[in-house]
Amino acid sequence: METSISVVYYKYKTLSNGEHPLMLRVYKNGKRKLVSIGISIHPNLWDVSKNCPKKTCPNKELINKIIADKIAEYNKQILELKVEQKEYTAASLVESTEQELKPKTVKEFYSELIEEFKKNGKAGNTSIYTDSLNSLKAFTKNKLDFYFSNIDKKWLEKYEQWQKDKGNKETSISLQFRTLRSAYNKAIDAGVANKKFYPFDDYKISKFNTKTKKRAISKEEVMKIIYTETINATKLRTLTRDVFTFSYLCGGISFVDIANLSVDNICNGKLKYTRQKTHGEIKLKLCDQARDHQQVSREKGSLLVPDFRRQGTQNTRAEEEQGAQGTRKGQS
Repeated sequence: METSISVVYYKYKTLSNGEHPLMLRVYKNGKRKLVSIGISIHPNLWDVSKNCPKKTCPNKELINKIIADKIAEYNKQILELKVEQKEYTAASLVESTEQELKPKTVKEFYSELIEEFKKNGKAGNTSIYTDSLNSLKAFTKNKLDFYFSNIDKKWLEKYEQWQKDKGNKETSISLQFRTLRSAYNKAIDAGVANKKFYPFDDYKISKFNTKTKKRAISKEEVMKIIYTETINATKLRTLTRDVFTFSYLCGGISFVDIANLSVDNICNGKLKYTRQKTHGEIKLKLCDQARDHQQVSREKGSLLVPDFRRQGTQNTRAEEEQGAQGTRKGQS
């Protein structure tokens, strides 16, 4: 059965000033739910037959607009539920539409997001959202004590122009806007922002040109790195080249994934691991050169590259200083 939404002049309740409240009636499957829209009108100003304010009502246009906006809000919620193929009752529709917001300022919500990322060990997100927050602070001159509903299309256009005036490239601008949009969506999900003020339906981020010129070294240059003898080969320098070589021979595996590999990830000549970034499962056959470049400990469960975890900054700095001294002596 279709859902009906209508306004009701609720004469069963009389306020101390003699006015009756306007209620929204939600009707579905023989059940109804009444919800106040926050307006009351004196009987002399309400046309019962037409179910609307009389011409003599001083705030007629404003009241009609509030009623229309409220009905439109419910119809939009109904449409979204239909699209998502979700069942609902009159009561649950009212509950989801009238969900009480506990607004937080942009600065407050960003700060909470960043702290949450830190606690969960998400260094990448922490860095991206911190950079976004700093950009917003610079744009607003550190006046971020306003709600997400204040961010509209015009505000976003001014923010865009400010970044262009600073000489930022479109790839950087796009990242800032995607991060802001993500924060806005998270604020809506957290119940601290209202989705009816969401500005990114009108302001399109896709307009930015995010294509970058491909940058890569040739295979010949890669071979030079792999096979050229290292001058003053400290453990750190040797490790650096070996890690680069292993990454190249294993399909470009990232350094963070190499750092987390153990002998358990190698089985029957194949490397199996889970990517830290995407959590996707990767399986590939190890070539002979890749096996030669493994720094594998025989101890079960140990890391393939133990130096990543064992070498302290003091040791690596000392080795670099020794290497630099050797280079200077050789030059002299």
